Amino acid sequence: MDLKIGGIKVNPVNRYNAVQKTAKPSSVRQDSDKLDISGSNRLFSAALSAAKDMPEVRMEKVQAIKDSYEKGNYIVDGQKTAKKMLESV
Repeated sequence: MDLKIGGIKVNPVNRYNAVQKTAKPSSVRQDSDKLDISGSNRLFSAALSAAKDMPEVRMEKVQAIKDSYEKGNYIVDGQKTAKKMLESV
């Protein structure tokens, strides 16, 4: 694609390619920010692995509560429950 500017033929694509070929990267080294997350990544991976290995529901605890409820022995301490709920907030 040639363009004529003031009677002179100009090919902007060739001009662009010529500039790209002659442009050289700067030899001056610039310091940059560095972030090391390898320690955090290892900790996260270990926690994720442990979480995956744990069952989602602790069936033995569920069964114990179920048995206690069926026998009429399951008693909920409202004060203790409220206290735990407030501690978690």
